[in-house]
Formats: sequence, structure tokens, C-alpha cells
Amino acid sequence: MKILKWVMGGFLILLVIMWLLFVMAGCAQIEPLPDVPKEVRIPVPVPCVEPGQIPAATFITAAELLALPDAPFVYALARDRLDRSNHIARLEAILQGCTTIGEKP
Repeated sequence: MKILKWVMGGFLILLVIMWLLFVMAGCAQIEPLPDVPKEVRIPVPVPCVEPGQIPAATFITAAELLALPDAPFVYALARDRLDRSNHIARLEAILQGCTTIGEKP
């Protein structure tokens, strides 16, 4: 009976020692903390077009169109349409630079 108590007591001590070794081994595997960033870049929207870069619109007015006879009226409408499409193309080209805000070329 004494031997059984001795074996059981030794087994219990062995279990406690093994448990302590497992716990201590788990604590030894702590990973280091990641480095804290020293600089954080936040994209901030800024105006991409200066007021001087916008071309002025020079279109014919409705009063000027109404004062014209038929043939020059049609010619003025065609010219006005071409002027407007050219002006729109220039504005789109200027604004194309605004689509790449925050991106490096």
C-alpha cells in the first residue's frame, strides 16, 4: 500500500512538474511587438487647378444669334458648337490631372 501511495504521489508530482514546464515553455514564445510607425501619411485633397489655368469661355450670346440673318445664323451655330467642343476638350485635359491626386507618376 505504501508503494502505491508513493507511486501515486510521484505521478502527481510528475504531472505538476510537466504542467509547469509546458506553461513556462509557452511563455518563452512571446513574439516581439511590432514597431510603432513614426510617420503616417494621410492623403489630403488639395485644389489641383489654379484659377489662371482655366481657359475663359468665349461663346456667342443669344442676342447676337437672334440679330443674324438665316445663313450667318447657321454658320454661327456651327462655329459655336465647334468652339464649345474645343473648350470642353481643353477643360477635360486640365481636369485629367486631378484624377491622379495622391498617386505617384
